[in-house]
Amino acid sequence: MMAAWTLVKLGKPDKGLACLEELLFTGTNNETMLHNLLDWMGEPALPLVKKFIEQGGNRKGRYGTGTLARIAELNGWVEPPVRKKRR
Repeated sequence: MMAAWTLVKLGKPDKGLACLEELLFTGTNNETMLHNLLDWMGEPALPLVKKFIEQGGNRKGRYGTGTLARIAELNGWVEPPVRKKRR
């Protein structure tokens, strides 16, 4: 993952993003790190994250409530969930 990010930073985004896309769509043993990495990347990762969300997220048909959900909410791709008020 870090090597792929390094490729993006070195001006070779096609190879780096292709690697990250494969990990995102086929799975990885460290999904949390992948999601954090996509968040840290910022602008270069946004099309990949948007594609993932538009295609329904992970194999369970959702993208969760973590990092990718926050990226989607901040970019206006999805509505933030309605949170119940605590008493």
